[in-house]
Amino acid sequence: MDTVTAIFTQLGADSSVLNQFVVVVALFVLTKFLFLNKLQSVIETREEKTVKLEGSAGNMLEKVEELESKYKEKINTAHEKAQVFLSKEKETLIKEQSALIKKIENEVLGDIEKAHKANEAEVKSQREALLKEVDTLSETLVGKITQ
Repeated sequence: MDTVTAIFTQLGADSSVLNQFVVVVALFVLTKFLFLNKLQSVIETREEKTVKLEGSAGNMLEKVEELESKYKEKINTAHEKAQVFLSKEKETLIKEQSALIKKIENEVLGDIEKAHKANEAEVKSQREALLKEVDTLSETLVGKITQ
């Protein structure tokens, strides 16, 4: 201990060193409570919000990718269902339109057949009328030639 006091006396320290030491320790404790603890909490909070959130960002990215895959799966399923529905509706409409076309075609063919029969009947009646008049016309012609 004598050596320590000898060192302090050579440095010019006197009995007020102990008082100064107590003041420095008291100021350190006071600044620690007032400033250093706040600074430490600010640093820790900042670290939590930056560095430690990297792990949670990875978790969020995984969740996003999972939701994206589910969304794509649902979209694909809905698209497939829509395609099936549309193809069924298209087939139904094609069948209905084909049946309607056949019906109208049959009606038109029937009308054509009726018109054809009516024309044949009219031609036949006119032919018969002309054949009945052939005798009179031939006599008239012969009469005109012989005159």
